[in-house]
Amino acid sequence: MKNSLRENILNVNFLEANKQVENMDFSKFEDEIIVWAFEDNQDIIFYTFICHLIAKNESEPLHSLACDLLCHPLCHIEGAYKAALYHTQEALHLDPSNIGHKEMLLFLYTCPDLPDELLTREESLETAASILEVDPENQAARSFIKDYKPRKRRRR
Repeated sequence: MKNSLRENILNVNFLEANKQVENMDFSKFEDEIIVWAFEDNQDIIFYTFICHLIAKNESEPLHSLACDLLCHPLCHIEGAYKAALYHTQEALHLDPSNIGHKEMLLFLYTCPDLPDELLTREESLETAASILEVDPENQAARSFIKDYKPRKRRRR
């Protein structure tokens, strides 16, 4: 009997798992791997498999999926958000017009769970402004600018 994709990943049989993924709809794969990472006590093997896929054939959707794994089921791991920033930046490099990746940068600036500032306020304001240039009604960017705009100095 053929092992399931989940079993192949958990057993580090990445070559067979890779073949199975090639025959799947990516959105179905994406949904399943996020669920599995939550179900299997946030096992980082699923993230490792995504890194394996990125090494074989780098793509924007794979970097985005890696970011999702790091920001959700694996967020408790030290450095997960820093690694998520890397994957978001790579995804944005591969698809510069993707507003979702720019919104993720805003999230990574505002997330209260982050011990360190990953982006500066200025970088984040520039990101929000670039979103509004394309989508003037974008709520994430509008809210960000409203909440994080530079404060004017009072004159004395």
